[in-house]
Amino acid sequence: MHKFYFVASILSWLIPKKKRKIAFLPLHNPGVKSGNLLSLYSETQKHNDNLVCNWILFSVKYRSLWNLLRAELIVVDAANVGFSLGRFRFFQLWHGTGFKRINILNEQISGQKKILRKLFNSKTIAVIASSSSDKSRKIEAFKTENVFITGSPRNDFLFKNTDEIRDFSLFNYSSFKEIILYAPTFRENSSIQPFSSKFLLQFNEKLKKKKSLFMINRHPRCRKQLLIDNYSNIIDVTGKVSDIQLLLHTVDVLVTDYSSISTDFSLLKKPILFYMYDYQEYITSSRGLYYDLEKVLPGPFLVDEKELETHIFDRNWFNEEIYQNSYQKFINFFFDHQDGNSSHRTYKLLKTYLK
Repeated sequence: MHKFYFVASILSWLIPKKKRKIAFLPLHNPGVKSGNLLSLYSETQKHNDNLVCNWILFSVKYRSLWNLLRAELIVVDAANVGFSLGRFRFFQLWHGTGFKRINILNEQISGQKKILRKLFNSKTIAVIASSSSDKSRKIEAFKTENVFITGSPRNDFLFKNTDEIRDFSLFNYSSFKEIILYAPTFRENSSIQPFSSKFLLQFNEKLKKKKSLFMINRHPRCRKQLLIDNYSNIIDVTGKVSDIQLLLHTVDVLVTDYSSISTDFSLLKKPILFYMYDYQEYITSSRGLYYDLEKVLPGPFLVDEKELETHIFDRNWFNEEIYQNSYQKFINFFFDHQDGNSSHRTYKLLKTYLK
């Protein structure tokens, strides 16, 4: 792949760009059509604006390389220093509305890599954000004032009627009364497992009695963590669905940690549990957190399996007025637009950068 970046960077200075040609380059989860990138790509297909839009697949290297080199604008959902030395213009969607120190704010990036990140940023002509607070974070992270509050395109799906949502019969939901999703974030280093085998065994029995399903979806970069044996009511859906966003409507309770999925899921106004079993290890070994989570998140914050189980099956806490006020404050902090039109706003912004 490093050879691909090198060749692309050299050729980018030699091959002319084609006006109104756009490349959609998935950097967050390469090879997968999902997230903000897919939502914006789908929006472009609704309009007859004489745009040529190409999805970049590294499995088709020569065609992808050509489309990348000819594109007037490249839409991305992450940063990759491999493209820092080329003649490119990036339109940055990023892949989530979260709490971490991203891009050059990442405390684990230094030296040459940080210099290359800055070069990548210099080629980024626009960045989208979901709120005023998210905009402030991205202005710092990308060192640009060209940050625009359009909302996250991928969240438009959450405002759709449930009748419009695909039926994921692969997981046979019909036999369960409720679905609980565990979706943790990426960890650079981790020596602590979220669940013990003993807990999973007894938890599975309780899930059976309640006719509940516990789904686990690991981060794309953590596929080897938390291997699940054969449990009747605990399943691992990692990689079985191209975008976990498509499952959120069917989920009754979300269990997560420092992941941006909590902000997305909050738009559905359903219970969220923040299971931070490794908080001390995470804050000392990760890229760092931009926000003080105790001030920003609504909670509840849980640190062990027993607490988690109690809050999953007894959810009186969710209906308390104080909690509901905190939950709504959380939504408003991260989303200025709560209308399902973020893809269209982002598309209109994108067109202003085409020659």
